Amino acid sequence: MTVHIGELHTDVRTPPPDADRPPDPRPAPIDEQIAAARKRADWIAARTAAEDFDD
Repeated sequence: MTVHIGELHTDVRTPPPDADRPPDPRPAPIDEQIAAARKRADWIAARTAAEDFDD
């Protein structure tokens, strides 16, 4: 059985630049920054984790 793909189209969109948004007056406290970093790391780990494999 032969598979032929004639064309492949992708559409890459980027968010608008933050140049129009005013800068935050003060950065978040360090404990909030750490919590946000841990939450993002957990989210990335969940997205990239192998499931149902015997590694």
